[in-house]
Amino acid sequence: MTKGRTKVDRTDLRFETLVQAVGGPVPPMVPSEQVAILKLAVRPISVAEIAADLHLVVGVVQVLINDLLEEDLLEVYGTEVEDIELDMLDRIAQKIRSL
Repeated sequence: MTKGRTKVDRTDLRFETLVQAVGGPVPPMVPSEQVAILKLAVRPISVAEIAADLHLVVGVVQVLINDLLEEDLLEVYGTEVEDIELDMLDRIAQKIRSL
C-alpha cells in the first residue's frame, strides 16, 4: 500500500488539511486504496476524515494522498497555518457566542 513509506516530506498534509479530487478519468494503474480516496474526495474532505472512513492510520493516508498529489489527481486546500488557525479561532469564537 505505501511500499514501506511511513512519512511524507510535505508539511501541508496535516490531519486537518482538506483535499479534493481533480476529476476526470482515474488511470488504471492507481491502487484500490487510492481509488477509494478519490471517491471520497469528490468534495473537499480532511485527511482525518478519509482515514476514519477507510479505517486507516492517518500516516498511511498521508502517504497515499501524497502519491495522488504527485500524480495531479488531488488538490490541497487551506494549507496555510495562519489561515487554519484564524478559521479555528473564528469557529471557537462563534461557539462561545452561541452559549
